[in-house]
Amino acid sequence: MLIFFTVLFIFLFIVAKKKGEPYVLSKFLFLLYGISFLCSLILDIFYITQYVNWEPLVYFSIILILWIFPFNKISSRTISEQLYFNQSLLKKISIFFIVFSLITVLFYLFPTILLFNSDFFYARTNLFDPDRSLITGALSSFWAIIPPLYHINLILFFLATKYKWDKKYSILLFISSFSFPIQTLAFFGRDGMVLWILNFFILYYVFKYKMNRHRLNYIRNKLLISFSTIFIFLWIISSSRFGVTSINYNIYGGKVLLSFIDYMGQQPENFSRAFLIDYREQPNYFPTINILKSKFLGMKVANDDTKKELTSLGLLEYYNVFGFFLKKFIWESGKIGTLFISIFFLIIFSKLRNKFLRDTRLSSFIILYTFYQIPMNGVFYYRQGVGSFDIAYGFIIGLCLYLRNNNS
Repeated sequence: MLIFFTVLFIFLFIVAKKKGEPYVLSKFLFLLYGISFLCSLILDIFYITQYVNWEPLVYFSIILILWIFPFNKISSRTISEQLYFNQSLLKKISIFFIVFSLITVLFYLFPTILLFNSDFFYARTNLFDPDRSLITGALSSFWAIIPPLYHINLILFFLATKYKWDKKYSILLFISSFSFPIQTLAFFGRDGMVLWILNFFILYYVFKYKMNRHRLNYIRNKLLISFSTIFIFLWIISSSRFGVTSINYNIYGGKVLLSFIDYMGQQPENFSRAFLIDYREQPNYFPTINILKSKFLGMKVANDDTKKELTSLGLLEYYNVFGFFLKKFIWESGKIGTLFISIFFLIIFSKLRNKFLRDTRLSSFIILYTFYQIPMNGVFYYRQGVGSFDIAYGFIIGLCLYLRNNNS
């Protein structure tokens, strides 16, 4: 079964293209999910049988295609050659992102250094204890808004490099883009580093079109240094959290390398299990819109007691695991509700895409690429449902709409 879905997403990766265009944004997403299913297949064949079922994965594939389809017409050539922006204004905006992102880097750097100089297990446990954690209070909540916008810094970095701005811009934008990886490092997490690499890789292929060799080498050197550093941190965290002392990985002989495969490959099984578990009397949907509650649909509105319910039923382990972003949607919005939400976003994404293809404004692209983060980050879980992502995304989308409406 896993072979079928692995081949399906690899096939979609191969055929996803626009006539005469080298890359489209949907291509990267299909590859990402194909890799996840491939890792799951490796686990199933060599190490531990994956509990998967046809119904959940067919449902998942259909819904995922709804999220990815609108990005199929957005090509790297269109973005690289036709992107319109006010360069003078963009430099001023870049300064804003540089300043606030660098302050955020410094804010999270101190607890990160302390964490890596302490007992990792107990330090990570204390991070979630308000009385012991170094990352608490109103100031922490405020600076948590900046890191989710790290992809904006990366976009500006590629533009500054491509259009030969003062080198200080590209250097500072590059450094400030690490606000999100450092924030997650402060919680001894790996997600920020992995997502940073994915975004850098995708944007590299988006902006490399017709970029001169010198600029490309400059970017590649940055990537090589960053990837090497990130790999070291990933290895340290993985060996500490999932090494010999880890109960889960004693099954696999305590091999850290296998934790990387499991990191990408556990999602199909976890989604299958979550899909087939009906932990409520009725599945729920549309968590904030009570007026849509309907007995006909067989659903009830979600609330803040989800984790308490799961704990009482002994099912919390299925909540706190990677299961793609749609696992969160299924448990918070039900199967029919998730379908409705996905169709709604399909319509919204398609309209945004058509708007961008007409005016090719940078502000339109940033809105699209911000929404693109949902399925991209969603290869692990619904990242936008954590922390201050909603506030950050609301801010950047509002700013872009304002600039677009004012022809900026």
